[in-house]
Amino acid sequence: DQPAFIPSNAAVSVEGNKVLRNLEKSAGGVQFTPLYAGLPEDWKVYGQLEVEFENKSEETLQIICGYRGRWIRAVDTLQFLPRQRRTIKYPLSELPIAAPKETPYRPGAIVWEVLAKNAGATIAMHRLALLPAGSSKPMPVVDKFGQRRQGNWTGKVIQEKDLKKEPDIPVVATWAQQPLFDKYGGNTMFREKATGYFYVKQQGNRWWWITPEGHPFWSLGVTGIRPKNDRTDVTWVQGREQLYEWLPERKGPYAAAWVDSARMSFYYVNLLRKYGSIQTWRQQVMQRLRQWGLNSVGNWSEDSLLRQSNLPFTKSFDSKIQGYLVGRGLCDVFHPGWVKGVDSMAAEAATYRSNPFLLGYFVDNEQGWGRADFAGILEILPDTAASRQVWLQVLQQYYPHPKNVGDACGLYLPDWASAAKIRNPEHYSLLKAAVVDFETRFARQYFSTIKAALQRYDPNHLYLGCRFTRQPKPWHITQVAGQYCDVVTVNVYTFIEEEMRTWHAATGRPILIGEHHAPLASPRQFPPNYRAFHEADRQKYYIEYVRRWSEMPFSLGCHWYQFADQHLTGRSTDGECQTVGLVDITDTPYRHMIEIMQQASASMYQWHTQTPN
Repeated sequence: DQPAFIPSNAAVSVEGNKVLRNLEKSAGGVQFTPLYAGLPEDWKVYGQLEVEFENKSEETLQIICGYRGRWIRAVDTLQFLPRQRRTIKYPLSELPIAAPKETPYRPGAIVWEVLAKNAGATIAMHRLALLPAGSSKPMPVVDKFGQRRQGNWTGKVIQEKDLKKEPDIPVVATWAQQPLFDKYGGNTMFREKATGYFYVKQQGNRWWWITPEGHPFWSLGVTGIRPKNDRTDVTWVQGREQLYEWLPERKGPYAAAWVDSARMSFYYVNLLRKYGSIQTWRQQVMQRLRQWGLNSVGNWSEDSLLRQSNLPFTKSFDSKIQGYLVGRGLCDVFHPGWVKGVDSMAAEAATYRSNPFLLGYFVDNEQGWGRADFAGILEILPDTAASRQVWLQVLQQYYPHPKNVGDACGLYLPDWASAAKIRNPEHYSLLKAAVVDFETRFARQYFSTIKAALQRYDPNHLYLGCRFTRQPKPWHITQVAGQYCDVVTVNVYTFIEEEMRTWHAATGRPILIGEHHAPLASPRQFPPNYRAFHEADRQKYYIEYVRRWSEMPFSLGCHWYQFADQHLTGRSTDGECQTVGLVDITDTPYRHMIEIMQQASASMYQWHTQTPN
């Protein structure tokens, strides 16, 4: 029983053959890889994780113990009485649900956490071991509907006929059931100029979308309404077929659920089982959105659905042109090849030019635009990038000689070629005026090029920006975004009012929240490595989020991410596997979410017209 590891944490120590965790506050924890504990990396032949704990304190403690992967964790919470010492055995039969998709029997870390009423509690771990499995053949963890085989919950599909059982959700007086709305969902409380297309306008002290008929509109939507995306809505099968109780034949009635021999979608299979065809699903899902009080189809939704949508919708493009990407989702924007690629990208907008239900276009998603004073673009630019030449031109405007640049940075720079290669962030503040000037030019080239391309092919619809992440970006970046974007979109998973005011102040534009959600705590899936919400808490989160946001005068709406839960065994790109949908993997709606969305829908116009806070 040698010490398994010695973490670099002052509150953790080794005493003899024990690892001690001394709580400086009323909670604390440790996590470590199996290698640090002297255990094998691959746990395929093991059935249990055995840990012996001793509560060395005079109070009852909660110990949380188990393992985690990149996205979720499999843990148990146990009560330990004062001075109690006992061994716990955590089963590993569902390890592949939490482990990375590439290595389904290798956990990311072992987790050990302690909750106490008072500071100063001490827990000792005496033993950590892996026990062999009873069988050398791993058991499946996913059933034929894509659900977790173990675990039970209300509405779990057992037979195929269960797929057609819908929860009894009463229809309340949302916008769709009221006569005071036009066919686009706009409220008839006042009227502006009708242009035949959506635009945005400040009426009094409030920003609104204005519908094609001239009425105010506030967007309550959901993203990812699609039967299958070939990357994010399919799970990886090849090499881990043993995880699945059943897989559809690659030729046959469910062949379309496969992307290739490696990836497939259980959600797609369940839609075919339930509706008979994807077109029938498309018709049904539009009816559902109206009944649920939603008035918008958000980002990442299926093109075939968008083209026949009778609700306002958004369309997205991607400017990451192959061959010009430099990092963090940004490209070498001054390269003529990128400019030409953006034009080709935007050409598709011509097909939506006359569609009155289109709100506008997103281009790109959650790029790395930096924080605080700088965007950090110089860090990622290759020496050969066309944008480096623009940086050199800026330097030459601010400094008469490369030696002056070197003196400012404490470097020896014998020529302009050397000066142009600066990329160390430590030098940014020493060259602040030049760096901000260059980053401003970079942002202006990015936003103006995209804006012009969209307008060239579709002059009727709005540019909704690049879907920033929540934390405000450098002021000079957001100012430029506001000059070119009709609407600035920000993905905000933790709503903070002051940050949203900063976004509006910096851009001068109305703000759409492109994504938000609250993961569900449910037996359908292990909890994520961050907070998950039980149904009542999830309802409280949603109604408070929409209310607080809609009360802000520059808000235009918010879109839930996403329509359906992600696959139990993770999406094929990175293994993300969250229960964040309005429906689960069997297309069964979450009643608690539909009910609270209906409430928000019935109140959002009243909230948005209230006295500004």
